[in-house]
Amino acid sequence: MDDQHRWILEELNVPYIDYSINSKDPNIQPLLDVVSPGLQADIYQCKRMTDGITNVVLKFQTDRCLNGVTGISQKFLIRIYGAATEFFIDRKRELRNHKRLHIIGRAEPIFAVLQNGYVYGFAPGRTATLCDFTSRSISIHIATSLGDFHRSIPVDESEVPGLFDQIRDWLDKVPKNYSNPDYMKMFKEKVDLPAIRIAIDHYERIVQKQKPDLSFCHNDLLCHNVIVSEDQGGTVVKFIDYEYGGLNYCAYDIANHFNEFAGLEIESIDYSRYPSIDFQKQWIEAYLKARDSVTEPKQNCVHELLQQIAVFANVSHIYWGVWALVQAHVSKLNFDYMTYAILRLQQASEVRDGQGK
Repeated sequence: MDDQHRWILEELNVPYIDYSINSKDPNIQPLLDVVSPGLQADIYQCKRMTDGITNVVLKFQTDRCLNGVTGISQKFLIRIYGAATEFFIDRKRELRNHKRLHIIGRAEPIFAVLQNGYVYGFAPGRTATLCDFTSRSISIHIATSLGDFHRSIPVDESEVPGLFDQIRDWLDKVPKNYSNPDYMKMFKEKVDLPAIRIAIDHYERIVQKQKPDLSFCHNDLLCHNVIVSEDQGGTVVKFIDYEYGGLNYCAYDIANHFNEFAGLEIESIDYSRYPSIDFQKQWIEAYLKARDSVTEPKQNCVHELLQQIAVFANVSHIYWGVWALVQAHVSKLNFDYMTYAILRLQQASEVRDGQGK
């Protein structure tokens, strides 16, 4: 038994299956033979849930009654890791986060770990849309859910946020040359790495002065990671996919979410959709009511969080811009990472205004 196998058994208490799922022609029989012996793969239908810009997620579903069957459910997902994602994601931390959140009812169970991904339960509901993000009613539910999320997950007091160190680490991985000639041309003309480094230092100094609140954060609340459902009590919002989750600044999680109002499709990204101050205030009030368990948040707390969000909106753009510069070098997925990187970096004022030149 190798170290990875042993870690999965000891930390997650689920089987490790020495098998890779082909995202284009998935055969789940080897998986079922381990987690639910006797169950046949042909009772399941497969649907590709996302062609994300990092991973592929496949949904498997059967209408067959599985009473008495253990180890798997009627609906489950397989997350297949994208190429070279180890540059960006600590997979052990992701799995540990998932288990930790499942224990407190904020994630579905993990059924097994594969060579190139893992198998876990399906969260009922629908994926949020950009219209949901801007909807006054649903956005309040998102704010309340995030406030409760930040309040209820214990953090290790010895841990420190690694946001700025992570950006610097990715910056060190940005190549001097890209094999794609179009990428290389764009990189030379529009990316100023010294300006980015100076901007990071600038925003880090501001954050150190502001001393924002810390919590376990999702760090990637785009549409695909927000699930909306209805029950007898009304609208329910849940979050999924914790691969970037970890200790961070609460205001960063919010600012990063607000940046996602622009969308992800290169052709239609529109940062003018960033929420207005009035919208942010209402959102923050709902968030603070849930996070701080108060009936009416103090206006100085709302104002303080608004100021922090304004800073972290820039940091979020740099974070994902630098992330995309590295992805442009290593990823095999069909996504224009270089254009995305430039779009994000140009939204960060310290980079856009050439403070590093």
